[in-house]
Amino acid sequence: MDLQQMFYFVKIAESESMRKAAEEISISQPALSQACKSLENEIGLKLFYKKGRVLGLTSAGQIFYEHARDILSRVDMLKNEMDRLVSENQNSLVICGGVADFAVLSANLFQKMCPEVSLKVLRCGHQEGKNRIENGKADFHISLINNNTTCREKLLEEPMYVLLNKQHPLAKRKRISIVELKNETMVLQREIYDAYHVIEDIFARAGIRWLKTVEVNDPENIAYKISCASGVGLIGMYTAKRHGYTLRDKQERWERPDILVPDNLVAVPLEESFCSRDIYVFWQKGRKMRSVDKKYLEFLHRYTYLTQEYGRYPYLDEL
Repeated sequence: MDLQQMFYFVKIAESESMRKAAEEISISQPALSQACKSLENEIGLKLFYKKGRVLGLTSAGQIFYEHARDILSRVDMLKNEMDRLVSENQNSLVICGGVADFAVLSANLFQKMCPEVSLKVLRCGHQEGKNRIENGKADFHISLINNNTTCREKLLEEPMYVLLNKQHPLAKRKRISIVELKNETMVLQREIYDAYHVIEDIFARAGIRWLKTVEVNDPENIAYKISCASGVGLIGMYTAKRHGYTLRDKQERWERPDILVPDNLVAVPLEESFCSRDIYVFWQKGRKMRSVDKKYLEFLHRYTYLTQEYGRYPYLDEL
């Protein structure tokens, strides 16, 4: 047996589903099923039993799971330690982004301002970002979810807007109440991402639930789905203004001539004060800050200050 087989086994055990595990690790279900059967044949014991649609662990599977998870954890720790030794004196940063628009836009500008830094941005949900920070696999995590177990700093509080197709009955309104969305189809990122839980919390505070859900993997697909009249969405105010969604017609002048105003999308503010999202940056407790870490945090402070000044995410020549 090898580490790859152990990894596959642990993912199946934790997902309790061959399909969910295959989706999570981006492998075909038949290939994952075959890898599992090969492992069972090699060991000579059944590791799983099926109960309805759920895969459970046999007694042998439970023992194998505990040892496999421990081995994989130790291998990860070894890799992290070696990676840290290699990059200790290098200008390198790994940033996890649970807020795709903020994390990616800011990271792209930081890279242009500091081309000597080797920068890697990983898009992931809050739990994965938290784990990466705690295990030393990432230097910073940009998230919408507050987490008291790591060092953190609140960067922004951002009001939420409703993103609509211009043909939608609510599109011409100046403001919208969140309760008016209870019969709508919401276009959302998958549940593993921060935005889903923030929007879920906003609806819960209003005491309502949306009617149907259209899930997408990438935030870029939200605007596409809404432009195709598949539903409505919630986005941050700074994102809406950065992409021109607040401009209601082509005659309106934007302070930047290079922005592309979308033809069939419009963003309308929500009237309730609790309809907002907080953006945080996290890093590992007790971690010694390198000069590149301090440089990135100083950049974030400048970037968020200007975001609030301009009412949208800034451009490179404004930093």
